[in-house]
Amino acid sequence: MLKIAPLSVKDPRLPKSYLAGVVSDQSARLAIVLAGLWLTPFVLRFLDREAYGVFALAMSVITWLQTLDLGTSAGLQAHLARDAGTATDYQASRYVSSTFFAQLFLAAVTLCLGVAAAAVVPNFFEVREDLRPDTATLCAALAAGMAVSQIAKSYKAALMAYQKIHVNHLLQLVSVAVRVIITVWLFVAGWGLIALGVAHVVASVAAAALTVLLCRRLLPAIVVRPSSASLRTLRTIGGSAIWFSLGGIAGILILGTDRAVAAKVLSLEAVAVLFLSGRLFGLAESLLGPIADTARPVLGTLLGQGRSLEAHQTFELVNRALRTLAVVSALATWAGNREFVTAWVGAENYGGWALDAAFAAALFARLGFLPCRALLASALVVKPQTLARLVEGAVNLFLTVVLAKLYGLVGVVLSTPIATTLTSAWYLPRLVGQVFGGQAPPRPGSSSMLLLAVSLVCAAGSGRLVAAFIGGFAGAGIAMVMTFASGLAAFWMFATDAAVRVRIRALLPA
Repeated sequence: MLKIAPLSVKDPRLPKSYLAGVVSDQSARLAIVLAGLWLTPFVLRFLDREAYGVFALAMSVITWLQTLDLGTSAGLQAHLARDAGTATDYQASRYVSSTFFAQLFLAAVTLCLGVAAAAVVPNFFEVREDLRPDTATLCAALAAGMAVSQIAKSYKAALMAYQKIHVNHLLQLVSVAVRVIITVWLFVAGWGLIALGVAHVVASVAAAALTVLLCRRLLPAIVVRPSSASLRTLRTIGGSAIWFSLGGIAGILILGTDRAVAAKVLSLEAVAVLFLSGRLFGLAESLLGPIADTARPVLGTLLGQGRSLEAHQTFELVNRALRTLAVVSALATWAGNREFVTAWVGAENYGGWALDAAFAAALFARLGFLPCRALLASALVVKPQTLARLVEGAVNLFLTVVLAKLYGLVGVVLSTPIATTLTSAWYLPRLVGQVFGGQAPPRPGSSSMLLLAVSLVCAAGSGRLVAAFIGGFAGAGIAMVMTFASGLAAFWMFATDAAVRVRIRALLPA
């Protein structure tokens, strides 16, 4: 068996182990958030709004190259997590080796397509003449960084599957530290827009090298070598991996087309406003999303050992927690976003209260069903949810184009919650019910939900008024903390029952 085994699911500390993983992830991401918040106004000292819009657009376009992973990383992680208690050293090495050499080839394809995209992007989006050479170089550099990251994905998936999640959090910190240092140095040296691409490449190389080294140290029984690679094993992983890949394509249709549509239908300046006005909402999403992702190895191991009841209880708790945090975070961010953006990057980069409301709705739409996706991926129920995700992506793309022409940036952002409501909002819970034999968590009564809604609206409205009265970062911070705390209190009083409260208390330190 593997020399360093994951925590046994029979260990009663498993829920607290999961909580520890979430806490360590949040700590790492908070540091990354703070670094990003400091770096953005620094970069805007050297770039005008159109140049910064080019950077935001290039990041969005190059994101499409992530689909070349073909779902192999997600498929590897799911298979390793389900077989964690039974896989031998040889079997685990065969899984990782087969995936690694496939991803090595895919990294080369990623780099080639990235260079091709670099030649197309400046002309397709009508970038002004003096920015075109730097735009092409930036796109090529971003693609190179993505290709380097692709090479290390198998090692990262192994660390996640064997619950070495804190290691990935450490690697994230190293990557962002390197990126910040290189970015500052190159901008001061006068590199301009290209500095962002070069910093991305250097940070990707550093993170990939450390990922490989730490995986070899922490999981020494997993040996990656050509002789362990197998097309048959790759096909086993690929049976679910292709659906993970299609799910990734759908995710990019949902999350990654907003800036491209805004650039094509509106302007590059609109892309900058969209990115900067929504940055705080995006940071909230990046902090909360891992709550579901961290549960994947736990859910996969529980389901793999046939412990359906415990898996159902874990899923229910994660689902309630993430949905609650999604709602209160969306409202808290809405309350303070105007004062935050104005103090952070200037009033000219703020898109208005209606855009804030659209971002809040989109934040809940993106986070609210992540636990369902995590559970279905852990149970290897990939094809049905991917088909639903593809339909959602197609609907989202259509709505983005139509609503952008009618309502500008507000329409661009609103397309996400509308598409989710029409598709995933009703279908994913149905699939989860099938996994657990039709079991569904109890729901609060209508009177409790009415009290909850009134409490949340009052908290958010009051928070926005407080932010406007105080102003600046202080006003934004006070309003967000006040709204967040009030929202959590309202959920505790009106949307939880005794059984849920007992399970939540059990996770807290004694």
